[in-house]
Amino acid sequence: MQEKITEYSLLGNDIVDLSHPDATSIHSRFSERICTDAEYEQLRGFPKKSQDWLIRLWTYWSIKEAAYKAVKGFDTGLKFRWKDFDTAAEPGKVHCPYDIELSVETTPLFTCSCLHTIVYNSNILRTSIHAQVDVISSDKYNVSDEIRQLFVSNIHEKFNFNYDQVNWNRHKSGAPICSVNKKDLPFDISFSHHGRYMGYVLVVAGSK
Repeated sequence: MQEKITEYSLLGNDIVDLSHPDATSIHSRFSERICTDAEYEQLRGFPKKSQDWLIRLWTYWSIKEAAYKAVKGFDTGLKFRWKDFDTAAEPGKVHCPYDIELSVETTPLFTCSCLHTIVYNSNILRTSIHAQVDVISSDKYNVSDEIRQLFVSNIHEKFNFNYDQVNWNRHKSGAPICSVNKKDLPFDISFSHHGRYMGYVLVVAGSK
């Protein structure tokens, strides 16, 4: 099993808008439901519902969400169970089902009103990863379309294509696939959005 896992490049990302009602008004037992014992013990080091407590809690959430997206690239039937993803065992890592270990980077953005998490496995060089986060335009109704436009606007000059040459499909894991003139671009891509923010992360496929 482990030999099969190491054949895959696993990449995921997640965004949390810390000012969104989802992030500020949470159920009293939410932290108990999503945290492992070790995570919950770390969380108890902060006054409950304080800004530091909320940021730590949503950092856990963001890492777990990003890791789930990544591991689905290996197992498309994987069910999302929060406590199957442990962020507390080792700094900078998240331990996942199938003994998968992913590297983690969580960055506060826009004056700490947004968290953006990237996770990736050892098949991917960190220097090959490109990430972009932006504010969602108020006049857009389809956020997925806006993320795609953000992605295309950042790569179209390098690949010298027109917007009408782009098509989108989905991998069986749910990850987006971008093609130009019916030829898939050589990227692993992950999209995310929440509240006012959207973003993506990409890596050239097989960039070990």
